[in-house]
Amino acid sequence: MPKTQVIKIGRRPTLPELERQIAQVPDDQVSASTELWIARDFGAGLFVESRVVALMATAFRAGELTVVDWTSATTAGWRERFEQTLSGVAAVFYASRIRPSAGAGFRDLDAVSLRRKLLDRSGVAERGSAARTATVFAPDAGGRPTQPLVLADLSSREEFVRTFVARMNTSFGDQGAYSDASRPTDEKSLGEFVFEVFQNTLQHGCIDGDRYLDGVRYVHNRRHILFKRDLVARATGFGELQEFLSRTAERTGQSRYLEVSVGDHGLGMVDRFLQTRQDYARFGGSSDRRLRLLLKIVDESLSSKLTQRGAGEGLSNALAAAGRLGAFVSIRTGEHWLYYPALENDLGYGTPKLRPAATMTGLAKVAGTHVNLLVRVP
Repeated sequence: MPKTQVIKIGRRPTLPELERQIAQVPDDQVSASTELWIARDFGAGLFVESRVVALMATAFRAGELTVVDWTSATTAGWRERFEQTLSGVAAVFYASRIRPSAGAGFRDLDAVSLRRKLLDRSGVAERGSAARTATVFAPDAGGRPTQPLVLADLSSREEFVRTFVARMNTSFGDQGAYSDASRPTDEKSLGEFVFEVFQNTLQHGCIDGDRYLDGVRYVHNRRHILFKRDLVARATGFGELQEFLSRTAERTGQSRYLEVSVGDHGLGMVDRFLQTRQDYARFGGSSDRRLRLLLKIVDESLSSKLTQRGAGEGLSNALAAAGRLGAFVSIRTGEHWLYYPALENDLGYGTPKLRPAATMTGLAKVAGTHVNLLVRVP
């Protein structure tokens, strides 16, 4: 009987800590089994929750995943967690079993029934069709989670941007300290960034060959309103992001930032591209060659769709939108971790360029592509 790999995510994990845990996921797809313990509160680290989802997706794609709710001895709070948080909903889709860490006679959470409930709410009948859905999670002005919102069926760019911006604005509503003046100044560029990245997840991020993969694509919003030192602390382990915050946050007083994460559960940018473009097979193999191909895909707007006009321009358009916003972008795909700080536009660098994060050496492969954006809100 294969040994189960136990991975425990405690409270307030950092990105490097999560990367080390991703590397612990067994890669034998025949017999791999992972038991993932998750704390009730991951803290507010920047980009952390989407990296937790990347870990779940990786374990799911590698074999069988059991999720253990580390702190629960009762069912109190389970509904809110597994129906209304990003990591909770991801657990419902990726885990074959969800159980508490303690509680005599306490039955496991019925992941299958909960998954069906979430799908029924979104109008999707079967789990396999989940590859064609996506959810938005945005806290309202009081910080409470909202219900998932299906985006996949929106018919046009304009409708998508309008719907996303309306939901995003619940994070910076007109209650308490938040007013119209505290919303992003360029909502259109923000919506276009999310649209372009989301379209990539729709067209490439959930497909293996000619079949759709089980899983969930997501768009997730979170606000951060803190003093500079506390913002920098939330980026512990990601030096390039800490530098961005040091240069863009207020010297005194609190600064407002909006974090937006978009992700999928597919093959990753390089593997999906190589699957459809055999003319680039020479870039397969070593991580260095694959990195050169990844940067080439973005810089030259390469696409797996040779006959479709405008194909391959999505990520370039997204980075251009990030540049207009003065935002920071992080991309985790395959064994690579890239970033783009839009403040480079002020230094005359011109066209947005992704570059490897200093912490990316020797990273394990993750399932899918996970994109994070951080934008200052005046």
